[in-house]
Amino acid sequence: MDEKTLKRISGYIARVARFDDKGHLSAILTYHGVHPDGIKNCVPLIRFQEHLDFLQKHFSVVSLKQLLDLLTSGNSEKERYIALTFDDAYVNFLQFAYPELKKRNLPSTLFVPAGLLGSYNHWDFDHDSSYRKLDIMTAEQLCQLDSSLVEIGSHSLTHARMSRLSDSDLDKEIGQSKEILEQEINRSVKFFAYPYGELADFDERAVTLLKKYKYEAAVTTHFGRKNEKTNRFKLKRISVWDDDTVNDLRIKLSGPYDWLAPKEKLAYSIKQLASK
Repeated sequence: MDEKTLKRISGYIARVARFDDKGHLSAILTYHGVHPDGIKNCVPLIRFQEHLDFLQKHFSVVSLKQLLDLLTSGNSEKERYIALTFDDAYVNFLQFAYPELKKRNLPSTLFVPAGLLGSYNHWDFDHDSSYRKLDIMTAEQLCQLDSSLVEIGSHSLTHARMSRLSDSDLDKEIGQSKEILEQEINRSVKFFAYPYGELADFDERAVTLLKKYKYEAAVTTHFGRKNEKTNRFKLKRISVWDDDTVNDLRIKLSGPYDWLAPKEKLAYSIKQLASK
């Protein structure tokens, strides 16, 4: 089901049903690129600015670490918290997203495919002509980011789909990516984002290895507006699509998209049964 169809269904639900848009949130937003032009997988800069203005006005924007601390303490239910994350570490994060975040003093987490520093988005560009070639940041560029505002996390070595890897390759993707990043940026790497991130894209082997290598948490792309402290290695996120307006973002954060979570779980269960 494509994004336009999902948006149409959720828009209809928003019109016919009532939702509590004042309840607590522990939501994690997923961005990829930010660019002045309207290119695939990148939110237009002017729209990104509108998103940040909206989020800053209506929510408490916290770092991923702060959100986890709030979940652990039980204080996450006292307010509406949002954590901002960016997957793939495109150069356009440094060029366009970072200045806007810094101007507003908003924290974020940047997930980096550690084996592709200075490379490009081969997993998209090489297989789909609708994607533009996007450069990935170098180690030197990562070091330009203010460590008090931007947390660096691992997005594996090569942006590989975890569930398809052998045990040895999975170990490298998780362990070596952390080691490389910590050496390059001279700070500890505590968080991991599963490439692709749907329920079928990783398994319990990955969770075991993340704990082995002393990661503190991992994020998925499984939809969810609220997270729990018991699910630190399967944190839910809300994907922000290229054409999402402020109103689209408001709807995603207020409930009409919640049907996506059981839909994703059902699809995953059916796939699991079919593979047996």
